[in-house]
Amino acid sequence: MSSTPASPSGPDPDPTDDSAPDPTPGSTSTPEPALSPGAVQVMAMATVLCPLLMAVALRFLDFSTLLSADSTNPVLILHISAIATALIGVMHLLVLLLLRHLGVPRPWEFSTILSTAFVLGFVQLQTARFLPPLVSQPFPAPCLLPSLFGALGWALTRHRRGLRLPLALVLVVATALGLVGLSWRAAEHAREQRREELLSDVAGHPLPIVVLDSPGWEPSSMRLDVDPPEVSIGYVLVDPSPELDGAGLALHSEVLREEMRWTLREECDPRGGTWDCVERGNAVIATDRGGYGAQAQVRMEVAHGIIARLTVYLPDDYYEENPNTAFPEIDLAELSEHIRLAEPGKAEEIAVAVTD
Repeated sequence: MSSTPASPSGPDPDPTDDSAPDPTPGSTSTPEPALSPGAVQVMAMATVLCPLLMAVALRFLDFSTLLSADSTNPVLILHISAIATALIGVMHLLVLLLLRHLGVPRPWEFSTILSTAFVLGFVQLQTARFLPPLVSQPFPAPCLLPSLFGALGWALTRHRRGLRLPLALVLVVATALGLVGLSWRAAEHAREQRREELLSDVAGHPLPIVVLDSPGWEPSSMRLDVDPPEVSIGYVLVDPSPELDGAGLALHSEVLREEMRWTLREECDPRGGTWDCVERGNAVIATDRGGYGAQAQVRMEVAHGIIARLTVYLPDDYYEENPNTAFPEIDLAELSEHIRLAEPGKAEEIAVAVTD
C-alpha cells in the first residue's frame, strides 16, 4: 500500500500580505479580498481631497517663488523642487499607512497613483515658467484630474494584479498630457485672436505709427488707443548683456494737442523741475533726478504734430532687491536717430512679432 505524504503544516497565507504567492501562477486574474466600506470611502476621499490639498500647497509654493526677481533661476527651482518632493513624500506615506491600516491589499499601488499625479502637477507648474503666459492650467486640474482617472483605472482592474497599476499610471500620464495639449490649443487660439485684433487696430488707427528701428532692440509688446490716438510699443534687447539684463524701452507716441500743454522740455525747469534735459539735434535727452525708480527719456517731434517719448526702464524688482541699482548706460542720443515713422508694412510686422 502506498501512502500519501502529509502536507506540511503552517499558517494560512494572509490575503493582504504583499509577499503572499499568487494562488494561480500564470493567470492574469487574481482574486482580491473585498474592500471594506470604510476603505472604499477613505480611498474615494483621498482621490479627491489629497489632490486638492496638494494643488493648494504647490500653487502657493509656486506663486511665492514667482514674486522673486528671477523665477527661472535654477537654484530657486531646485529649492522649491526639494520642498515639493518632501510634501509629496509626506502625502504618499500618510495615504500608504492609512490604507495599510484599513487592510487594503498592496496599498502602495494606490498611494503611488496619487503621488504620480502630484508629481506631474508640479512639473506642469514649473514648465509653465518657461512657456508663454497664455499656457496655463485651470486650478486644480493638473493634480485632480490625473488622480481621478488613475483611481478609476485602478478600480476597474482591481482583480487583475499585473494590469491595474500599469494601466492606472498610463491613465494618469495620458490625462496630464491631455491637459497640456488642451492648454496649448487654447493658448494658440487666444494668440491668433489677439493677432487679428492687433492687425485690425493697426490698419484702422488714425495716428501714423512711430517705431524704433534699431538692430539691437526688438519689439515685445504693442498697444493702440483711439481716443485719444496713442501708440505704445515695448522693446527688449536682442542679446542682453549682464549689465543691461532686464532693461527695456517703452516708445509712446501721440498727437500734440493744444489742450495738452505738453512740451519736449516738460519738467526741465531748473527752478522747480526734476529732470535734467539736454538737446541733441531735434531730440531732448531727459533724465529724472528723482533717485528711486529713476528714468531716462528721449523726447522728440517725429513729424509735424506727432511727438514721441522713448523711456528706458528697469523692472521694479531690481529696485526692490537693491535700491542702489545703477541705471543702465544706454546711448540715448544714438537711439534717437532710430526713432521714425513706420515704413509700409512695418507696424503689421511688429503686430505679428509681439503675438508670436
